[in-house]
Amino acid sequence: METRIPKSSVFESVVLGQVYRNDPYFQKIKNGDTNFGRFQPGPKPIERIKHIEKQTQNDSSTPWYHSIKTLLFQYFEYSSMHGLKFIPQPQRHLSERIFWFISFIVAAMAAAYLINKIWYRYNENPVVVSFDISDVNIDEVPFPAVTICNMNKISKDVINRLVVEEFAEWFEENIGSKVSRKERYRKKELKSWRDWNHTNGFIKSPQEIRPRFQTHPGALHGLSILLDPKVDRYFCTTSESKGFRLRLHTPVDAPQMAKYSKAIGLNREIFMAVTPTITMADPDLHSFTFERRKCLFTHEKELKFYRVYTQKNCFLECISELLRTNCSCSAYNLVKAPSTPICSTDRKSQENRCYRRVTKKIDSRIRTFCPQCVKSCVGLSYHIKTMRSNLQNSSMLWFDHGDKLLRPPDWAGNQMSILHIYFRHDTFVPRIRREMYGTVDLIANTGNVVTLCLGFSILSAIEILYFCTVRVFWNKMRKFYEANFGTSNFEEKDSETRKASNPSPVIVVEPYTGSFRTKLQKVSLYDAPSSFYMINELYNPANFLGDSHVKQQ
Repeated sequence: METRIPKSSVFESVVLGQVYRNDPYFQKIKNGDTNFGRFQPGPKPIERIKHIEKQTQNDSSTPWYHSIKTLLFQYFEYSSMHGLKFIPQPQRHLSERIFWFISFIVAAMAAAYLINKIWYRYNENPVVVSFDISDVNIDEVPFPAVTICNMNKISKDVINRLVVEEFAEWFEENIGSKVSRKERYRKKELKSWRDWNHTNGFIKSPQEIRPRFQTHPGALHGLSILLDPKVDRYFCTTSESKGFRLRLHTPVDAPQMAKYSKAIGLNREIFMAVTPTITMADPDLHSFTFERRKCLFTHEKELKFYRVYTQKNCFLECISELLRTNCSCSAYNLVKAPSTPICSTDRKSQENRCYRRVTKKIDSRIRTFCPQCVKSCVGLSYHIKTMRSNLQNSSMLWFDHGDKLLRPPDWAGNQMSILHIYFRHDTFVPRIRREMYGTVDLIANTGNVVTLCLGFSILSAIEILYFCTVRVFWNKMRKFYEANFGTSNFEEKDSETRKASNPSPVIVVEPYTGSFRTKLQKVSLYDAPSSFYMINELYNPANFLGDSHVKQQ
């Protein structure tokens, strides 16, 4: 078959590498010299390539960074990361290689930006409040504490009692016990109250358990209260209306009736459906510092006047301390030391003016004046839905069914009210305060970003470790054996083993006597350098050989 000899650029695109460019046989063909006559075939190609590579490696003029560059390009060629394999390929145009290099840099910068956002969010807001996957039964939720106050500040009985006490000074004292004689020395009754406190003061097997829990939803299983306003005893009220003020709160919080109470009118039946809001904390939050989780557990901070820490109790204690510091007194409804006097109610007094000035400032900026009062990690609050209806205006409503004469009680005409407090549902979905990203989640999110942008994985990291350690070590060992024992002592035995285990066909082009021939050999990829790997056209010599005779053996 007669063909034309290709141009130098075409030939170099097929036969790659500096090794072949320095070979005298290929230099003659490159320059178009085909009249070099018939001659005996030279050394085998692989041996000639190894000899030339060895001379290149031993050349003292080779820069010191040549080995690093070669190792880096080998990593790019075999790396599993996206786009790197296109950078060291010399058959690609320079613009293509620059394009893939810039693309890789942009992808790496995007990955770094996204990872920085993930870590910033983890460091600044590591705790999130979400709904728990499991419900809480109704019998596990504490029933709210109920505080009821009559709107009447001063009862007429108190005023009348002052007159009675003045009149009683004319009579001799008559002191007696109101305890029944039958109950006075009973051992059972005394034993129930011995060494009493809030944890172990109850009897071991009581018939009724306190505090009580509601076991079923609805008004039938809740708390019902009959309220007698005693309107006939009103003397000085807190408002222009009559009735009660009610507040539902947790047992550990002060009621603060002036701020949070609800009004209950007369002759009404009120239904209060309660829905608790429960906030729990994941046990892993104990390992977080306060600056990171931004909340306190009850055992981490002790209050001076309250046994259990809550943010509301801390605010009350802080207000009392501010009043004592600025006004040398405290409000009557605040906790205080026994030696601290109560501020005067006379609006013209210095204490009262100071009290009103300080409380006005505190109410608008309480978190500024009390920065030490932070929220609790766990909490319980109650949301109330109220429904009202008017009672029948009849004393017949209050019949005592135990009385055979069906006589109404004395208080039947006192404009009574009925209050029903109950849980609305039998289960509740609690909220839980947990860390936004666990260790596994943080690693997974970071890995997802790196994989999305770069195709990086654990094996990619192992590849980097391999090229920095194992590949460098064996390259040094190969040079050592070549310098001291020759190539055959180190490479030939290992090469023969790999040839037998995994032979690979390689097309070898060898010049001889003015023509080319292709030879199919069973050689290892280890024996053929990267620059010797031929691409598809090489399997068909007629595609690139020039005016020479091509023979296939």
